Amino acid sequence: MEKNYRAELVGASKLTIVNRGRERGEELAHLIGERTSARAEYAPWEGAFEIPSGAAQRPSTVWGCW
Repeated sequence: MEKNYRAELVGASKLTIVNRGRERGEELAHLIGERTSARAEYAPWEGAFEIPSGAAQRPSTVWGCW
């Protein structure tokens, strides 16, 4: 059963997927961009990740467990 992620992205126009594994992070960013109206990009998780000023800070453990 495929989950409907669109409801979870309501209001988001851009997402940064921070993940240790490049392949999984890029795959998730691609799927979000393909299946929703939000733009997503991958960023490697190499130590502390600095959230850009002005960004909505909403870390999600659900996405982190993918």
